[in-house]
Amino acid sequence: MSIKSKATQLKSAAEINAETCIISSYWRAIIALLGMAFALAAALSAYADSKTPDKIFTVCVLVVLVFEAVIFGYHHWTEDAKKSREFENLAGLADRLIEGDPDVTREEVEEEAEKLGTPNQFPEFVRWAKARVVKRYAKVSKELEPIYDSANGANKEFFEFIEAKRWRKGSGLYGEVGTGQVNYPQNTINIERTNVVGRVRLKLIRYRYNGEWVEALPGDPLFVRRTLQVKFQAKAPDGPHKISLQVKLPEGEPHKGSSKAYKTADVENPNWIDFTLTADNLPNANDLYVYFDDQIEGTAPTSIQIRNLVIRQI
Repeated sequence: MSIKSKATQLKSAAEINAETCIISSYWRAIIALLGMAFALAAALSAYADSKTPDKIFTVCVLVVLVFEAVIFGYHHWTEDAKKSREFENLAGLADRLIEGDPDVTREEVEEEAEKLGTPNQFPEFVRWAKARVVKRYAKVSKELEPIYDSANGANKEFFEFIEAKRWRKGSGLYGEVGTGQVNYPQNTINIERTNVVGRVRLKLIRYRYNGEWVEALPGDPLFVRRTLQVKFQAKAPDGPHKISLQVKLPEGEPHKGSSKAYKTADVENPNWIDFTLTADNLPNANDLYVYFDDQIEGTAPTSIQIRNLVIRQI
């Protein structure tokens, strides 16, 4: 992902959070006003009903509640307004970075973003508002540079082909090793299976990141919760296949290459069909690796073809 693309995403996130802060401040003000009106009405009613000592004490308590409601509303309204201005300033910095302002650096923008924290700190009652605002900026993710696009090449320079056993939760690897081969005619991935047991795997070994090719998807603290979106077309002319997307940690991590996401697509049609797999809630601090597993339940030999494979970090 290029610096410009990252800045575009960061700018959109800042604008989303700024609008969410404004909505939050309105809700807090409304709640405070309702509380103040209720307490004031109760105080007036109690005062008009009787002026005995116990009623006067009740009135005093209710008046205190009125002042507390005012203070609560004003405090949180000003805090949310301040937060909104800070997010607007961050969006302005990101915009200057996008436009190539020499006085603004990526490090400066990242530092400001870390100071402001994450949008998950907002109270639950404004989450719906944030979700509505996010939809306005959904198109931004489509403009970001993919971490992989088969249009740039689908061959052994991008994928490692692995023959492996199947894996079952609780018992680990089992059974026989899957066998087959892969070739790449015209940037199409063609997996040919020679048995029906086990599985074969494609490990993505080149990732496009910040305008460079790297061997793993690097950790990035600017993503609070990373999500990978995988789009492709596939067909299975000889029988059904199951393609599984796995996103794994490096082998050296504490969980020794454990899978952090597992999504599947059943490919059963001999004609090209569109598929989208999304792996979310991925850790932002770790390097990640993307795998595609192929399993079959029918007969061999059989094959599956995949084309127009695009992987984005959103």
